[in-house]
Amino acid sequence: MSNLIAYAQMPPASCNKHYNTISVEMATNRNDMKYVSYASGILYKKKKTIPVISYFLEGDANQQFSDRSYDIGTTPPGGIHVPIMQNFSVKNEDLLGLNIKPNGDFTYTLKSWGNAKSTVSGACINNILYGVKDGTFYTLSFKKTKLGYTGPC
Repeated sequence: MSNLIAYAQMPPASCNKHYNTISVEMATNRNDMKYVSYASGILYKKKKTIPVISYFLEGDANQQFSDRSYDIGTTPPGGIHVPIMQNFSVKNEDLLGLNIKPNGDFTYTLKSWGNAKSTVSGACINNILYGVKDGTFYTLSFKKTKLGYTGPC
């Protein structure tokens, strides 16, 4: 995690007004098989007020669930609607906050559900962060990205 945090801390070059960010994708799987989830978002550096941890990554992600369906079916002119149900409805997403510490521990905030929080002890292997808590397996993957203007000076 420290290499991703270091990347996000780099200031923009004088010519390019971009900011280093980290794209994140998270998947969860529950041991009771009620649903799986998928989330995608952007993380930024955040300065921490606790002296021991100087920086961490923080951002938001849109989270979709396998038990939330959306009808993508069609109705031909003068015909009968043929429903085609698709899981992971984009019409019924939740907003998820993520906060990731250098040691791999991460906290997620259910912003669509009253800001409930839970912290997971994470471990990182080959740029994949994972952890298990309360019967749910979490995996997070990351990619270095940039946001903002990057055109000519």
